[in-house]
Formats: sequence, C-alpha cells, structure tokens
Amino acid sequence: MDKTIDFSDPRKAEAQVHQHIGCQLRHQRLIAGLSQEDMAQELHITFQQYQKYEKATNRVSPGKLYLLARALQVSVGSLFPQPNVRDYDPAPPRVLQIMRRISRVVALHPDEMSAISKALILICGKDAADEQ
Repeated sequence: MDKTIDFSDPRKAEAQVHQHIGCQLRHQRLIAGLSQEDMAQELHITFQQYQKYEKATNRVSPGKLYLLARALQVSVGSLFPQPNVRDYDPAPPRVLQIMRRISRVVALHPDEMSAISKALILICGKDAADEQ
C-alpha cells in the first residue's frame, strides 16, 4: 500500500482508516502465525466476521479493536495509520514465514537467538551488525 490517507475529506479518510486497520490486522496476524480461524476462536466470533474485519467490509468497534490488538500482542495504536506518514508495503509472504520461524525458535530455544543473529550478520554483511 503506497498511499497516504487523504484527511482533507473526512468520509474518504474514515474509509481509508478502516482499510488500513484491516490490512494491519492481516499483517499482524500473519506475523503472529495465526489463521483467521484462530483469531475468530480467540474472539468468540465467526470466521466470516473476522474475515470482514480484515477486508474492512465490517467496521471494528473500539472494544473489539482492543481485543484484537490484545490477541495479536500489539498496541491498539499500531493498528492505526499515522497522519502525514506514508503507509508501507507489508512484508512479502516469504519474509513473514521466516519471521514466524525465527519467533518460534526464540520462544522455544531462547539461547539459540545469538546463533541466529550471528548467522544473519554473516549473510547480510557488516551493515546488518551496525543496525543492532
């Protein structure tokens, strides 16, 4: 998504914010390695209802948004666009898959994180080490 929210038109901005939230829900769900069914079960709603949240077909109530953020272990604010900040393209599916695998290793074998970090620095070069 390479566009900014047009805040000059309130109706258009509102629709764009809902679309952004839907994209963020999907993005964060994929990072967490969860399916739409997993999210629906967590929230005690139907799969179809959750799917409509991601597609911005149905709008999310503030209370449900809080529960969604909690289930995804992110802040509510992280789901909203920032005014005057360009939206970013979500990571490609392959990158999300790698991130999920690394998060599983960290969760199951925290002592292995150092080895993963060193391997990534070797693969990416010295610049990657400077970003830590």
